[in-house]
Amino acid sequence: MKHKIVEDSSYDNIKKWGDEYSEGDIIQVTSDYLDSHDTTAVEGDFYIALGNYQSGADYPELPGWGENNQYFKHAWTALSSLKLVLDNGEASGALYGNGLNKLAVLAVYTPIDDTGVVVPLPTTVRQSMQLTLIDYTTGERLPDGWTTTSVADEFYSSPVGPQPVRFQHADDGDFIETLYISCGRNEPHRRLAIGVQLTLPNGNVITSSAMSDTQLHSKIDLTALDPITYNSDIISVTSLSQEIPGVGSYKNYYLFPKDDRFRFIRSNKISGLRDENKQEGLVSFKFYYADGVHNEMGFRFIYYWNVTPEPETRTSLGIYREITAPINARPGAVNFTRTTQIRTLKANNQQDSRECIFEVFDQYGNSGRFKNSKSTGLWQQDRDGTDPYWYDIQFVDA
Repeated sequence: MKHKIVEDSSYDNIKKWGDEYSEGDIIQVTSDYLDSHDTTAVEGDFYIALGNYQSGADYPELPGWGENNQYFKHAWTALSSLKLVLDNGEASGALYGNGLNKLAVLAVYTPIDDTGVVVPLPTTVRQSMQLTLIDYTTGERLPDGWTTTSVADEFYSSPVGPQPVRFQHADDGDFIETLYISCGRNEPHRRLAIGVQLTLPNGNVITSSAMSDTQLHSKIDLTALDPITYNSDIISVTSLSQEIPGVGSYKNYYLFPKDDRFRFIRSNKISGLRDENKQEGLVSFKFYYADGVHNEMGFRFIYYWNVTPEPETRTSLGIYREITAPINARPGAVNFTRTTQIRTLKANNQQDSRECIFEVFDQYGNSGRFKNSKSTGLWQQDRDGTDPYWYDIQFVDA
């Protein structure tokens, strides 16, 4: 991209409203002007004087946002370049059509005035400018189901191609605006070419589409992949036990996608905790006779934990709150913990068994619902170990 360079740029010698100035001088909106005038002008915006003026009672007002007047016009009138690109540098990409997976679309543009000089846009003007992604083929708004936002979240990632990198191809004078696009689960348009539309401070609209007459044509081709719905056929469960001498033991169960290209990054409790006001914690417990003479009791407790970005530790688990256990030590998995303790204690046989229903999300926003099978994980294993179903926590679709 080549831009006109002016050594003594007018944008280095700006004036403010109330100064004496000549035709062609640059005036910038100040906060003082906004405080003393009822106007839609934006702080930091540049105007070009259309005549010679001296300070006085008949000093003309600056036009508001989206308009010019006979005394001043907005400096930014055109673009010398415009390019759409994904933040991995590609002009095409794919995302899961689940309404959550997002790709970052970068609009790289160069604002100029009537003389071809690059206008140094302040942040306030860029935030006020209207930039919209559109259907490149029709020049109209995006089809229903395709949506954009200016905010990224944890599902901002591409399932195919290079992953996001810092965009390195902007020249001096270029500005970059970022929008995040997603496609809904029921959207029938699974392939889409997207363009962009900019509304400038003076109200002029610049459109990059197959239907526009501008020379600034740029587009990105996107494909919405069918979303994944997780179920018990495509997840795995593993476990790890740890003895705590003199205290008891704990066993961590990890539920994760079989395909190692995916990982769970969020889980939401829907129902099933003993305290439904909490988002994680105790699900079930069982007190049982541990020997034939009933002078020893066994205690099992089952806990559900939310996915966390890094491993964490939970304390005060089990009977008498004696056990401390690490959780989420396996990245990309949902973690349940079962504690087991034996105590010489007279207590009643009792059990409160619940099914904790929870929803999982992978890094692309694909989801599924599961629950622990009621009563599983609370019983002693058969002597010969042939039927571990009731001994270990089992997970099924919810």
